[in-house]
Formats: sequence, structure tokens, C-alpha cells
Amino acid sequence: MADAADVGAAGSPPSGDAAAEVRALLAPVADPARAPVMAAYMKGVAPFLGVTTPARREATGDWIRGFEPGPDARDLLGAAHAMVRAPEREFAYVAVDLVRRHERALPPDALLALRALALERPWWDTVDAWATCIGRTGLRHRGWDAEVGAWARDPRLWVRRIALVFQVGRRDAVDLAILFAACEANLTDTDFFLRKGIGWGLRDAARRHPAEVLAFVEAHREGLSALSLREATKHLAPAGTST
Repeated sequence: MADAADVGAAGSPPSGDAAAEVRALLAPVADPARAPVMAAYMKGVAPFLGVTTPARREATGDWIRGFEPGPDARDLLGAAHAMVRAPEREFAYVAVDLVRRHERALPPDALLALRALALERPWWDTVDAWATCIGRTGLRHRGWDAEVGAWARDPRLWVRRIALVFQVGRRDAVDLAILFAACEANLTDTDFFLRKGIGWGLRDAARRHPAEVLAFVEAHREGLSALSLREATKHLAPAGTST
């Protein structure tokens, strides 16, 4: 469960109505035979209904488009919190779809509420999706970047993962100083998801900033794991390996 303090000023009590409405939409397109396979792929982090991504988006599209975020996005965040707490994983995916659709309604104080959503039964599938949402919204609330960058030293693994990957997809808008500092803060961690996050963040930044990323890699070659190095240099000049 996410820490209560993470809900933040823009959070709101969860609305069970939203989860019930979404369940009614997903139930007709669920395939129970798929559910065990989907749960196993996500290492059993949550049970599944057995709804594929295309079927989920088709079933919930009109509901998401017609949703009213409410003042300061309180209804939006309340619905999202209700869904991430529903048992089956598909509800968390709908929560991401919903918030992304209405992300322009998110106020400046919504950052901790988004982090709380990411920390509800965290695994890479939802954490990375919420990280992208944080990164996109942070382009409008520029004070967020420094705060998210500071999460790179948080004791919680998945919070650090957000700090490493929230800028993926930003292209020319990436803040290299924040990215490089987040990578440096986690160079010695042996966790797969952090090593992968370092490599992914650097690889994406290298698409628009190849010289700067290459310079960072060369300066930290001895500290980068083989996984991070391989990912970071995928679109750069061939590089050696590191342990």
C-alpha cells in the first residue's frame, strides 16, 4: 500500500463508484482463461480479469473520454485511487489511461498523489506508466522536475525508478543534469530494475543528446553495470562491457 502522506493535497478519498462502473465495462470482455497467464507474466503482483489491452481500451474509451475531472482534479484522482486498489490489475491500467486522458486538469499539487498511485502494488508495468505521466505533466509544472530528481535517493526502489525514467520521451526537453544526477545516485545498486532504468534513461536521452550521454558513459564506465552500459549505448558508438 502507498503511504498516506503520498496522497498529497490534490488527492481525494477513493470513489468506489468509478471502480464499479469500470468493472461493469470490463466484465463482458474478460477472458478468464487468459488471466493466469497474464498474472504469471507480471510475477503474481496481482490477479487479472483476462482483458487484453485493445479490448480494455475499446470497452472503457467512452467512459474515460466522458469523465469529468472535478475541481482541482479531485474526482479524477479519487477515481484513479479507487481503481488502483481494486483487486485485478486491469483496473490500474484503466486508472493510468484515465489520468493520462485528463492530465491537463492536474494541478501543481498533484505530484504526490501520482506517486501514491505508482506505489500501490508497484511493479514495472504501472510504475513506468505513472512515471511517464509525471514526466509529461512536469513539463507544465516545472517545479516538479527538481522534486522528482531528488527521489533518486529515496529508500524505496520504485520511487528511485521513477526518478530515473520519468523523462523518457521528452526529447529536447530532457534535463540532463537531473538525469545524470539520478544515475550517479544509483550506480552502485545491484537491483535489475534500477540498472535497467539507468540504461533506459540514458538510451532515450542519447537520441537527442548523443555527445553528452557518451561523455557521461565514458566518465562512469567503471561504475556502470553491463546492463546499464549496454542499454545506454544502444544508439551510440559501440562500447565495451563492464561488470
